[in-house]
Amino acid sequence: MNEQEFLQRFEHKIFNYQVRLSNCNWVIVGMLPGGYLATTFERDHTLKFPDSIGFFPDERYWEFDEQKQMIILKNQDKSKIVAKYLLPKNSDGYSFILTNADDVNQRYITHLNFDFNVKVSPYSTLDKQQVIFLKNNITDDATKANLEMYAVKECCDIRYLDVSNDEWDFIDAAWNAITEGNELKQVCVFFTGIPDMTKPVLTDKLTLQSQDDNTKFVSGTKGDVDVVLSQLLIMHYHEQIMETDELHSPVELLDQVITN
Repeated sequence: MNEQEFLQRFEHKIFNYQVRLSNCNWVIVGMLPGGYLATTFERDHTLKFPDSIGFFPDERYWEFDEQKQMIILKNQDKSKIVAKYLLPKNSDGYSFILTNADDVNQRYITHLNFDFNVKVSPYSTLDKQQVIFLKNNITDDATKANLEMYAVKECCDIRYLDVSNDEWDFIDAAWNAITEGNELKQVCVFFTGIPDMTKPVLTDKLTLQSQDDNTKFVSGTKGDVDVVLSQLLIMHYHEQIMETDELHSPVELLDQVITN
């Protein structure tokens, strides 16, 4: 990869800084007075940071070492190397990590769903006990960054299911992931829209909610949501077998399932 190819991959993408805790969980690096540490790689070799972080970290410029295929971050006057990062190779389930090669702060850079020819199974192990499932169709980087901040705040995980545009494929993928998630306790599945990051959506009691006209989700314990999704799939398969004139969408059947 040369520098131009690097820019094509990295430019205009928001990268979060994260640290790994002793329990192996990743957390976003917070910056007072309430922001968080994130950056973008600009074409003029500067690193751009959000205004809300209050002050800037040491790294201010980037270079790309084509020979070593490594990202070099330097300080304000470019006299000191602050950190070195390797190109993304692995996935932790939904984030792609730029491996920390030399950083005294032991920080790592992540970008949600950074497509580097690595596919993640939607059924891979779920480490958190609370998980929100969404369709993998969110293209706005700022929204993804906000969702990750929400996940950190609520101590949950957000799982993007990489399925086709068919709504029933998503329900089937979510049901399989929930069924195989042995550690799961609370689950939320968004049928339409994305979470309102100002409101909690994970509940102990089975709940069907609409945050607005475009957002609908079901939330509750793993067992409760598992039953709802399985009943939806059974009803859908029944309609297919009976060759019903008009097949219903998952959202159209939700109220009926919850009521029963």
